[in-house]
Amino acid sequence: MVKEEPPSTSKDLQELQRRVSLLIASVQSNSKVVAFMKSPVGQYLDRHPFLALTLLVFAAVSAVPVGCFLVLVLLTSLAAFVGVILLEVSSENMIYVKPII
Repeated sequence: MVKEEPPSTSKDLQELQRRVSLLIASVQSNSKVVAFMKSPVGQYLDRHPFLALTLLVFAAVSAVPVGCFLVLVLLTSLAAFVGVILLEVSSENMIYVKPII
């Protein structure tokens, strides 16, 4: 009752596996990655893969809120700058009336 996979699926999986292994090899041969892996932090993370995965996921998930916060800070600063410029321009064009009292 179990259908066998067509041969093209097997070839596609082998091609995918080959591409992934080439990608991993190119990342591992990068000079910056080699230098990091020789450092004490890299060696510690190599011995503790769960911690390395946790840090990677934390960095990826925290990038979105930090980015949103920085965009909010930028927009608020821009609005404050424009507001100060508009207030300065409008205060220069005001006509001051001397009180009668």
